[in-house]
Amino acid sequence: MSATAASLAKLLAWRPGGYLRASGALFGWLAVRTLAQTVLFVLVARTLGADGYGSLIAVMAIAGIFSFAGMGATAVLVREGSRQPERVPELTGDLLRLWLVSTPVLSVLAVLTNLLVLGDILPLSAILAIVIAEVVCHTAVDAIGRIYQCQDDVARMGLISGGLIIARLVAFAVLMPLLDWTPASWAWGYCISSALYLACLALFESRGLRWPAPSTRPLRHIAGAGLPFAFSYAAHKVQAEINKPMLARITSTADAGALSAAQRFTDLLLLPVLAMLETLAPRSYRAAHPMATTFTLGLIPLAIAGAGGAALAASAHWVPWIVGSSFDGAVSAVLMLAALPAVQVFRWLLGTVMTALDLHRYFFVVHGAGSFTSVLLIAALAPVFGLTGTIVAAYGTEVVLIAIQGWILVRNRAPRIRKAYV
Repeated sequence: MSATAASLAKLLAWRPGGYLRASGALFGWLAVRTLAQTVLFVLVARTLGADGYGSLIAVMAIAGIFSFAGMGATAVLVREGSRQPERVPELTGDLLRLWLVSTPVLSVLAVLTNLLVLGDILPLSAILAIVIAEVVCHTAVDAIGRIYQCQDDVARMGLISGGLIIARLVAFAVLMPLLDWTPASWAWGYCISSALYLACLALFESRGLRWPAPSTRPLRHIAGAGLPFAFSYAAHKVQAEINKPMLARITSTADAGALSAAQRFTDLLLLPVLAMLETLAPRSYRAAHPMATTFTLGLIPLAIAGAGGAALAASAHWVPWIVGSSFDGAVSAVLMLAALPAVQVFRWLLGTVMTALDLHRYFFVVHGAGSFTSVLLIAALAPVFGLTGTIVAAYGTEVVLIAIQGWILVRNRAPRIRKAYV
């Protein structure tokens, strides 16, 4: 039997039971998280209106770009820990050390960048509150969840991630009748609820989670091993989030609010897809043939993203009814964004294959080009076409990323020997 016939027979015999069960567990918690996040988004959007919500989300977008404290070591933890479970305490110790060193630096950079790009769109204290919530609290919570992901306990990972959003929603619901809500007051509620949740999570997990082993590896080696992943995360955040602060600066905060609202509805479509992709990653990293494994398992999230886009477009007219009439501009944005999730899933699958084949050193080229393309296209199109130009820029950037990643994989199609993280 030829190699092609053998691969086809294996594909036809594949049964995704374990993969779908694990994805289903994560999907359940992500569903709870997304429901809480959607309710929170609707409350904040209706309270602040498109203009106030746009100013808030612009600051949050820039803070999110710098929320990769320890992110490189987190990706190394998931990849190497899924291959060698006995090394999880050692890898966790490396992650903790890098997080402690990088967090203060990234927090300062996030505040300064917000002031430079957006000026006094929000008070300095509110910007600082958002930075603490995103750069400090969010990254710490995510790191704890990733420890479970590398051990295939994605349900616990989903629970930890969802808990953060639920804590923010509860805080908002409790305080809503007591305060006059402005972008600044919401920023502080966001910060305090995030910090309280992180403190409770750290206390609870300290009883059951394996303690990190003391990190003895030189810090430059830890940072160097994770640098491609950290760069990839930051560049992806630039690609995904820079459109909102740029819109707020070029056109209006109302346009930024409308774009963010449209992306929130698109996120609902990505919920089951994200669960499958997170579950897929450790399996691809362990597989003898990562390309075949990734795209075999990836057929289902690709199909969901494609079919869901049509449903998203059909329901676009409900957006102003849900979040308020000031978000009328979000209807056309949802229609234009409906096909983007399918394109993103394909690009994410290519990135998973690159990581599994230890081609992550190319992330500097891939995501650097993506960030540059995104900023360049938005700067060229937004002043002329406004919100529409920004969405066209998103599609253009995805096409560039897919082309570059495809070229790299073709160029490195020969069998490779994985290099261990040492």
